[in-house]
Amino acid sequence: MSLSIKRLVSKTKLPYPIFFAILCSSTYFFGVFLALLTDNLYNFFSEYGFILLCLFGYASGVFTIMLLNSLEASINEVRNYVVLKEEEWRSFRRKILEKATSRIYWLVFFFWIVYSFHHIFFTKMSWWKTSYNSQFIIDLYGFIVQGINGCFLGGIFMTLVSINLNLAYREIYSNNVFSTDIASSRGKRKLSKFKKLVVMETFAAAIVSALAVSIWSKQSFILLL
Repeated sequence: MSLSIKRLVSKTKLPYPIFFAILCSSTYFFGVFLALLTDNLYNFFSEYGFILLCLFGYASGVFTIMLLNSLEASINEVRNYVVLKEEEWRSFRRKILEKATSRIYWLVFFFWIVYSFHHIFFTKMSWWKTSYNSQFIIDLYGFIVQGINGCFLGGIFMTLVSINLNLAYREIYSNNVFSTDIASSRGKRKLSKFKKLVVMETFAAAIVSALAVSIWSKQSFILLL
């Protein structure tokens, strides 16, 4: 899942914000290239949704890695307050990270990619214009860019925030692994990283949700009608 993305990013030797900036912006510039070939530049540049979609993918990717890194740092911060032997601690830590990187996100991705395909190619309802030259090419591009930025990167982030992090928190708090020293003032300061993680998670969800509403609200309105 997102750990696979982390491995991919590490192989490129690029900081993950730059990696996602290149990935997501390239999906937009590919659209510019197609629009140029099909004489659709004016229509394409007037579609703010494609820019927002790439920003949505960028935010989803960056926040996913950021939250996972923060979770890992938070776990390491409380190591001295855990009443487990080293091998048991490693096993416990690995289990928490496995919960946070569960592959449940494939179900979310599959649902959204099928939903997207159905609405673009069967019901002919999408948030972009239907007055392009070579409309099928633009629809195909829209499906691909929405699949990468929305269904894939957005699906990973959606699963991480709504399911996986909750499973990780539950794993931590359902096991009595901390010593009583965790209640000390110093121990509480160590736990503050978890509080910051929750705040960061809430902030990230708000940003991504705002972008999602900006992109897909038009399509939702059409469906309601």
